[in-house]
Amino acid sequence: MYFVVAGGGEVGFHLAKALLESGHEVMVIESDRRRAAFIEEQLGSVVLNAHATNDSARAKQAPGADGLIDLCTRSSLSRGAHAGPRTR
Repeated sequence: MYFVVAGGGEVGFHLAKALLESGHEVMVIESDRRRAAFIEEQLGSVVLNAHATNDSARAKQAPGADGLIDLCTRSSLSRGAHAGPRTR
């Protein structure tokens, strides 16, 4: 099955990892450039560095997806698609 995970934080990362280990196809949408790079280092080319709240980013990845798992935080949603990257 093919899953899109919107948000690559701790929960999204570990969910994507578990899905991959179970033989599923996964695409993680993560807005933070450094976090996206970490996910790519750990899991391979399964990450899209874009705002998960951006409907066009989701639309490009969602066709044919068996599931969309939205793990965006409240602060991600309030920033919107045009805000800068979050700081940690």
